[in-house]
Amino acid sequence: MLFHFDSPFGKLVTRLCDLIVLNVVYVLCCIPVFTIGAATSALYYVVMRMCRDEEGNVLKNFFHAFRGHFGQSAALTGIWLGTGSFVLLILYAFNHVDFGIWNNAKYILYFALLIHFVLFTYVFPVFARFDNTVKNTVRNSWHLAMRYPVNTAVVCIINGLPLILAFFLPQVFSYIFFLWFFLLFALQAYWNAGLFRRIFAQFEPQKESEDFANAESSD
Repeated sequence: MLFHFDSPFGKLVTRLCDLIVLNVVYVLCCIPVFTIGAATSALYYVVMRMCRDEEGNVLKNFFHAFRGHFGQSAALTGIWLGTGSFVLLILYAFNHVDFGIWNNAKYILYFALLIHFVLFTYVFPVFARFDNTVKNTVRNSWHLAMRYPVNTAVVCIINGLPLILAFFLPQVFSYIFFLWFFLLFALQAYWNAGLFRRIFAQFEPQKESEDFANAESSD
């Protein structure tokens, strides 16, 4: 039957409801700001399980990962916010103060901001899938981002398109904001997880507890 839970339509509706619940919980957990990393890692932990049809209880898995990843995720959040804010602050200065010939240096800063966005597009999914140190997580994330440029471009477009639309079409911002709160973050992560899954599978050993860095070194 069309509306039976085991039917394709029923599974689609169930998955959509799970994503909505996951998205709302994620947004609420990001409000303190310093918890963004833990919440993002937990979000990817759950959606990656969804891609393997292992999601189980969405909320239980989310908060399990949120608590387990909190310490290192807080460090990654600090690095992410600190470096991003530093580059944006300097860019603000370049755009409001005349530095003469040095004004051209702002294009280097725009490039640095792009690198920052690309790197941290990978950091939290990598951390959600592989147990590792903060240093190795950042290093491995950069390695994967450069090794798979097509995947990197697609993921960055998925993550960046709503921001671009909101910036260039401010009249649609209210609609995008509504989607962000109820679905968009989880949906973006779910789409990305499908792309990351194929890449991560190459580094996943028989025993999932093995360190990602060791798997990479043997590649």
